[in-house]
Amino acid sequence: MLESGVGPLIGRNVRELRERRVYSREQLAEASGVSAQSIKWLELGGTRRPQRHTIEKLAEVLGVAVEDLASEEPIDPKAEAPSSDPEARRGPVARNISAASGAGGGSAASIFTGLEEHFEAIVKPLRAAGYSEAEAAEAVSAEVRRWVAAS
Repeated sequence: MLESGVGPLIGRNVRELRERRVYSREQLAEASGVSAQSIKWLELGGTRRPQRHTIEKLAEVLGVAVEDLASEEPIDPKAEAPSSDPEARRGPVARNISAASGAGGGSAASIFTGLEEHFEAIVKPLRAAGYSEAEAAEAVSAEVRRWVAAS
């Protein structure tokens, strides 16, 4: 349960996450179903104890737990640096490519097995920004092509 008076803390965290993800209040409102005015009021500390269903909607779109929004600790710390060990970096992808190539009897789609959370982290902001499925797929595809060409 959310404690009384945590609204300003939640508001600060919502604003920080919204800005990090480069959402306008209007984009967050559209994606979450919470009015832009309510988001503004929350971010400015005007709500001492926001309604749980409001915070749940915002947390879902921002990709964090409700409890994290009420945390005084940093919510979304920078990602850890990748391992310097090339084998550790290739781990699941290398195993899945091996399986897809026939060594493990898998399909081409199995290359991506275990990477669902990464895809969700990429696609969620695109959906929140109003991209259709086709537009999101094209944006991701173009970025992958750019990465492959640069490799």
